[in-house]
Amino acid sequence: NQRCLKLESNYPYQLLSDDSGNQVLHFLFENLVPYGSHIVTIKADLAVSPTSNPTPVVPSSEDVNPQKFIEAVSPQADSVWADIGCGPGFFTIPLSQHVARVLAVDISQEMLDVCRERAEEEGVGNIEYIPVINEKLPPNDAAVDVILLANVYHEYDDRTKALSELYRILKPGGIMYII
Repeated sequence: NQRCLKLESNYPYQLLSDDSGNQVLHFLFENLVPYGSHIVTIKADLAVSPTSNPTPVVPSSEDVNPQKFIEAVSPQADSVWADIGCGPGFFTIPLSQHVARVLAVDISQEMLDVCRERAEEEGVGNIEYIPVINEKLPPNDAAVDVILLANVYHEYDDRTKALSELYRILKPGGIMYII
């Protein structure tokens, strides 16, 4: 188990917490230039519990609760979100009930199909399903107000290239959440 003792960043942020104690760093990028870049560094001093054989913690639905995240960030009803690496729609579907439109983006067509089936079962119609092709995100430049990467950022081989592509689709003044 870890707990954060000290946190520093080269860019202004707001630290949000939910009722379970989950912490989210909220960066507000203003005046982004298309294809520009902002490198954000985060330094965290962690206290690690002394165990000889640490067991990885797999988040449960109580640990990573989409509804609590939505309550913490208060999405604008007229906003367009991109859920990158949406998987079966764990965040996509609950989020779609609070915003104008969600772009469900995934490299796996199978996951997009599962997300679509689940959304249809719940009567959700404001989700657009977008497959990633050759690591290129399909939406136009400056197409979304908010980007969500939940449990996916670590999957990128080239994070610099990934961030450049993410910034490309983010509107100036947009927000990116990395969980």
